Amino acid sequence: MLAIAVVGAAALGWRFLGGALEEGGLPAAAELDERTLLAMPVDPLADTDGDLLPDRLEWILLCDPGQPDTDEDGIDDFVAAVQYRRPFDPPGSPRATDDEMRIVASSTVDDFGATSLWVHFLFRFVGANPQELRAIDPFMDLWGARYPIADLLTSGRLALRMRVDANQGLLCIASFELGSDEALRALLPCTIGATAIVGTRSIHSGAYLQDVAGTVTVLVAADDDKGLVQPLDPMIVEDPFWSSNRVCVMQLEVISSSAAGAMCEVRNSECMSSGRLACPPTCLQSRGRTMFFPNGLSTVTGGGR
Repeated sequence: MLAIAVVGAAALGWRFLGGALEEGGLPAAAELDERTLLAMPVDPLADTDGDLLPDRLEWILLCDPGQPDTDEDGIDDFVAAVQYRRPFDPPGSPRATDDEMRIVASSTVDDFGATSLWVHFLFRFVGANPQELRAIDPFMDLWGARYPIADLLTSGRLALRMRVDANQGLLCIASFELGSDEALRALLPCTIGATAIVGTRSIHSGAYLQDVAGTVTVLVAADDDKGLVQPLDPMIVEDPFWSSNRVCVMQLEVISSSAAGAMCEVRNSECMSSGRLACPPTCLQSRGRTMFFPNGLSTVTGGGR
């Protein structure tokens, strides 16, 4: 067991189960025989390349689920993700090796066709000491109204996976099943995020979720002021635009800010070129849309870190 303090309106405790896969949580695929696999649902956290990032999450982050270093630049996909690096960006200047946290989201489908939202907390502890996570306050934000969700996160399935890298420290991903996509749809747009103290750093991070033409999407960091619109579950979307791995890129500009966060406007939106598919009107029509980001735009883009 790994006890982690959660700081909200009042201090409360919650646990990431280090043995979640074996102690009543998700099944460890390596321990299942063929008969069990036929009877059990597909593991929603399957990780083909062993880099800790679930396959479905890698698609959202534009990583290859079969390669731990998608662009072969010497930077592990997990490290690239927790540092908000984009997998096919030039490596650029080296970044400081520091404690990190990032919140991302994905979706899965069970054997009955029901979809579930999963929220993933990515951590890097340079000193390989998870106790450096000194405080964390998970929340859901609806246009500036913030609601604590620590109890909700631990009410469903959860799992903790980790590995130690000699150069990067302790890498961890804590994954929580938050609920059905249909229940979430009524709350969109919203941000699921957290503020935390990791080591000596105060970090805020979150996943901005919105409905785009009937598809639940998540905004993925593309630059300090840009986000890629990705379907929460690319495996079930029939529109050829999404299934071809094309992405809608939104350029965001802060139009007002307060202690609660920043109101941003989509100043431009365009499609990342891929094949001959035209950019769908839903992407182009996003221009002028407003979005609210708790603690500022960097909650989603990682800008200014």
